[in-house]
Order: sequence, then structure tokens, then C-alpha cells
Amino acid sequence: MLEQCATRRDDVARDFVALATYLGHADIRHTYWYLEATPDLMADIAGAAEALIAGEVA
Repeated sequence: MLEQCATRRDDVARDFVALATYLGHADIRHTYWYLEATPDLMADIAGAAEALIAGEVA
């Protein structure tokens, strides 16, 4: 689900909350254990972090 959501931070946060709610978690921290860092997701995160550091993201 997180791989398919938009790259804007607000959209990711909204989708993450939706996922936590769907899983029935009262605390969003419990959802972490159900996520797996796939190579594609990690590449997207690395690219976003590099863009942020380079000042390309507002």
C-alpha cells in the first residue's frame, strides 16, 4: 500500500493511518511491525532523502 501511495508527506501519513486503522491498531506504532522494507520502497525513500538534502523538495 505504501509503495502505491503518493509521494507527498501528507498523503503518505494519511495512507499510513488508513493502514493502521484497517489493521485495527489503536496505536500507529504497532503498525510498524507489519511493514516490510522492499527494495523498491527503500530506493524510493533513498531518492526522496537525497532530493531533500539537495534542497529539491519544498
